[in-house]
Formats: sequence, C-alpha cells, structure tokens
Amino acid sequence: MRLFRLLILFLGLIAVNACILDENDPPAERDFIYPLEPGNIWKYERDYSLYFYTDTTNPTPYLDTLLYTSQITNTVTGTDLLNDTLNAIEMICTENDGKNVYTNYQYYQNKTDGLYLLAYYSEGSLILPKSVSVKHIRFKDMVFDNYHQLLNYIQKEIPIGKVIADSLYFENPPVKVLEYPLEIGAQWTYRTLPNDPFHIEKIIEGKESLLLNDILYDCYKVRFLYDLDHDGAWDEDIWITDYIGREGLIRRSITILGLFETSYIQPEGTGRFFDSFDTYTLTEFNNS
Repeated sequence: MRLFRLLILFLGLIAVNACILDENDPPAERDFIYPLEPGNIWKYERDYSLYFYTDTTNPTPYLDTLLYTSQITNTVTGTDLLNDTLNAIEMICTENDGKNVYTNYQYYQNKTDGLYLLAYYSEGSLILPKSVSVKHIRFKDMVFDNYHQLLNYIQKEIPIGKVIADSLYFENPPVKVLEYPLEIGAQWTYRTLPNDPFHIEKIIEGKESLLLNDILYDCYKVRFLYDLDHDGAWDEDIWITDYIGREGLIRRSITILGLFETSYIQPEGTGRFFDSFDTYTLTEFNNS
C-alpha cells in the first residue's frame, strides 16, 4: 500500500534529520521575536523529490522519481514604506538551481501579538509562468501549470489567474505567520473564508532539537492545518511543518500526496500519479 511506502520514506527522513524529541513541556517563549534585523541572512538547501506511480491500490515501488536541489538565500534589507502608509520590513529571497535564479520580495511587520506578512511580489516566472507546459498538475480539483505554482499557492495562497509576475500583492488583511508568545498548543487562523479561497490554521505542536552541521537548534514545531476542499475536516494528504528557533526558520518540510498529471489531450488525467516531498534546511545564518 502507498501508506507502507510513505512510512518507509518518513523513517528514513527521521534517521537522516537526527531530530531529538523534547518530551518536556517548556514555558512559553515570551521574549521571542522573529529576528528581522537589517543585514540578517539565512542560507538554505532545498531538496525535493517527486515519486511517480500509476496504480493507487498496488503496493509496488514507485515507478519513477524526479529529484531537484537548489540553494536559497533570504536577506533582510531594511524597512520600506508601502503605499505611503505601511512601515514594513523587506526581505529579499533568491533561489538558485544552477541554471536559473528566481527572486521574490516579502514584506513583514513584527507586532506584539505576532509576525505578519503584509505583501510580496516575484521577479520572473516563479509565481505564474508566462509559458504553459504541455503537462499539468491537478490537486483538490484545481489545475496548476507546474509544481512551483502549486507550492506557491498552498504556501501563500495566490489566487490562480489574478496575480502575475512583477506585481506587488497585498494581503488584506495581513496574515499572521507566527503568534506571540510561542507556546505549545497555541493555534490560530492563518487564512479563512470569505477573504481567502480556503481555510488554513497553524498550531504549535511541540518542541524538537535539530542537529544540523554539528549545531543543535532548539525549535518549536509549527504545523499547517489545511481544509482545501471545504469539507470541514483537516486534509490528510498535505502536511507542512516549520521548525522555528531563535535564529528564525530552521527547516520547513512539505509533503503532498495524490497529485495527478493531466494534459490538454487528457484533461481528466494521464494515468500518472505522484507524491511530493520538499525540504528546506538551514545551512548558514549570519546575524547583523
């Protein structure tokens, strides 16, 4: 069964990541503020894998795989005034896959009750590609041009067809990325109807320590809860977990199951399905 294959993959990830579960319930981090001082730089290694299959009932191995790696750099450049009224902290994010460099800009505010995302835009084709590929991806009755578009949609919820590259997109109202203070069990609304096309909440599930490059990071596990199909239940085929430490985002892991391939000739599906596993891992942090 697919669940058996998935279990094997997760066991391997756990062994490689060397995550150590902290069984204690520590008090809230009441003095924590996400470190967005100008000059702060985070570098990440991104690894994502697509595992293809054609039979959803046969517990055979995946038939094919697609592996992708890239390097990501996030830099806090300073403050900016949006629409002549909003004081925002600007972060420039670049992704280099060895062939192309993608750049996007994100604008945040640190408030007493949390970290808020105000706006963002992308240079080039990372948000919505100008050329449409022959093959598409269908997930939750939505069709995407490629995996990048799907990933951007579920992480930032850009309405398909309404935002083009090189345009500034404002969150109205701003979305709460993190809730202060950081406390295990805290849960808050990230996106909801009617302003957004689907419902997302976040919950701080616990604490873990991540050992990366001989550095031990004490992290809070922040899980995304999705209801993309509007059935009132949290989806079990999409999991995103952020590991947040005093240094900021230490790791993000994304799992999406049951994607299937479509085309112009076969809009109902080509018969190929795939599961995706995507991980962003901190390799270097330079604070100002």
